[in-house]
Parts: sequence; C-alpha cells; structure tokens
Amino acid sequence: MASSVNLDTSDVLNITCRRGDTFSITITLKDSAGTLLTLSTSEYTFLMQVKSKTTYKRGATEPYDWGDVLGLGRQIISTPNVPKKADDLNSRISSGELKVKRGATEPYDWGDVLGFSTGAQSGTDDLYAGILSGRLQLRAGATEPYDWGDVLGYGARQKSFGGSSQSSSFFETPTLDDVGNVTIEASAETMSLIPPGSYSYDLQYILPSSTGLDTHKTVLRGKFTVNPDITEAFEK
Repeated sequence: MASSVNLDTSDVLNITCRRGDTFSITITLKDSAGTLLTLSTSEYTFLMQVKSKTTYKRGATEPYDWGDVLGLGRQIISTPNVPKKADDLNSRISSGELKVKRGATEPYDWGDVLGFSTGAQSGTDDLYAGILSGRLQLRAGATEPYDWGDVLGYGARQKSFGGSSQSSSFFETPTLDDVGNVTIEASAETMSLIPPGSYSYDLQYILPSSTGLDTHKTVLRGKFTVNPDITEAFEK
C-alpha cells in the first residue's frame, strides 16, 4: 500500500517577458488519454495571477514571524476574474499588523497607515511610514523591499504597500477554443506598467459541475520574469 499521494499535478513553466512588449502565451491542454480538451464548450474558466514574493531577513527560518518580514508579496498583474480580497487594508489594521495615524477613522485608506505595529520592517519603519503616507516619493521602477536609495525625494504621491488595496494591472480575458488552447494576453501598454523584476505566478482552471463540486486545478506555476525595456512607447 502506498505511503503517500501527490495530488499536485501542476507543471513548472518559467516565463520571461519584456516590459512594454505585447504579452501573449498559448497553452494546449489534454486529458490523461491525450485527448484535446473542449475548453469553450465545457465552459472552463481560467485564472492567472502574478505576485511579488514575500521577502525575509537574511537567515530567517520557519516558523516566521512579522519580525522576519522585509516586504509582503503583492499582486502585480492578473486575469480580470481573480477575486479581489475583501477589505484587505482594514483587516490588516484590525488584526494589529498595521498601525494608523492618531485620529484616523474608518474607512481607512493607505494614507492613514504609519507602518507595521510589530516592527516588521526591522528598523525601516520611518522609511515605510514615509512611503505609505505619501511624504516620500519613490524612484520609477522601485520594488519592495525598499531602502533609502529608492527614495527620490519628498512628494505628495501616495504609495500603497502590499495587499490588494493597491492598484494592479490586468491581462485580457483568456480566450478558449475546443482543441485545448487557452491564450493569455496583455497589451504593450499594460505591460509597460509592470516594474522589471522576478515574480511568481500560477495558472489554474475551474470546470463547472452540474452534479457536484466544481473542479479547481492548477495547471502551471513558476517564475514570471519581466526584463527592463529601453524604448518607451507610452507616457508614464
């Protein structure tokens, strides 16, 4: 008798693309017998999400606590049908993870946030408080974890940190056919908004069922690398 079972059948596919270039990738899916899936007729739904990685202090080991965290993973780009986390900012405040300015009242926005209640930024609370409040302006393309070298100067532009409350970009709605093909695309203008860097992604489908549970299955996962662009065709 087997002593273990692995239900994770997803494949690893690392994707490298370029900021400001049109993004398009087509995946062909078959069942275990090698038959192409009728994705359109069977009403499959596909979701893809690209996120930055949560970064930890050098030498930190599991189980982690907030003192080990340097930067939180956040959504970079996704298909439009990825559900938005409900009230993420307020839940992080009510849980005590984030502290707010004196006198701030609900509904909170990122301008009310001073920093981490638990000192998770390891001595950089002043930096993150300045970024979160909009007092400090970041250089174009700066990514978490920030340091003082990322700061351009003082300004009124508000920068959100982590969670789904910050704005993110979207792929086009996936296109499907009945010979196993699903295509994920993003316009060049959308891709011009993605900071260069190394991220993580996965692609999953939902197959509806009229008699029982819908089937949710992760198909692909891996690194999503965005290389920097030189020629800028769109105004930032």
